[in-house]
Amino acid sequence: MKIIITGINGFIGSQIANRFINNGHEILGIGRQHEMSKLINPKADYLKWDLRIPGTSQLTADVIIHSAALANDFGSYSEFYENNVTATKNLLHTLSNIPIFIYVSTSSVYQFNQEMVKEGHSEIGNTGLSNYGKTKLIAENTIREFNGIPFKFILRPRSVYGKCDRLILPKLLNLIRGGKIVIPKHLTKKISLTHIENFIDAVELCINNPHKQGTYNITDDVPYDLNIALPGLLKAATGMNLESVKIPRLIWEVMIGANELIHFSKSLSRFGSAQLTKTALLDITNAKVNLGYAPKMRINDSFLEINQWVNSIGGWEMYRDNPTLSK
Repeated sequence: MKIIITGINGFIGSQIANRFINNGHEILGIGRQHEMSKLINPKADYLKWDLRIPGTSQLTADVIIHSAALANDFGSYSEFYENNVTATKNLLHTLSNIPIFIYVSTSSVYQFNQEMVKEGHSEIGNTGLSNYGKTKLIAENTIREFNGIPFKFILRPRSVYGKCDRLILPKLLNLIRGGKIVIPKHLTKKISLTHIENFIDAVELCINNPHKQGTYNITDDVPYDLNIALPGLLKAATGMNLESVKIPRLIWEVMIGANELIHFSKSLSRFGSAQLTKTALLDITNAKVNLGYAPKMRINDSFLEINQWVNSIGGWEMYRDNPTLSK
């Protein structure tokens, strides 16, 4: 089977590529960098293409997995639109005879409350979404409205984590100061997370069940209390039992607001803070019933491999200061 993966140099794209290469499939990766990441099995072929620029040739494969996106904490709406919507439109218009399209979306298309959210909730009150969430939702609708692909899947994970992550864990490591972790006192006790292996399992289920096309939340099978999960994850990365310095809610919010004005810290943002403090629960019943999704991995299952991987690339401080070393 030939599979095209956009954003192959990213965390999710690279790990999907490696799984499918190991299973004997032919991979064509697309990325804007000059060379393919060293995280990826060299058996993959590579096409350098900045998707913000219209393509000039047609792409043909059995499956395309679109994981390329801009997912920063900061950025203008136009930047997110160009990377997440314009890029998706350019990609769609280069596809020829590709029966299955899988879009790696995000739970940021939801406005969370205390209840588990189902897939249909993304259409409700979306004016309060981040620029990232708004543009990912527009990209989803663009894909749904495109008529040139028989089977289309939209997968919505929540904070994908695991070995080779270059986004979430480096941000958490930036909260370490003098052997202590500086965190908000009001860490959420109700959050869904998605192990990378669980997510790739869901991708495989989509490919094997094309007639079950649709939109699916994809997470681990249990919610987490970050008061427990976060120290465990950071101990895995650093090898240390870090003492927590818990900042009261009001002071934390003042720090977030000040950082929006003068950007004194890359680890503080309203979007990033929400990932730590807001209830965010996804209902995965739809994926379980329709796809047969049965997540096997939980966060504790990732600790040993994260520890080994971080040590293999030079230790947590080097990783924190330059996550691209892991490329």
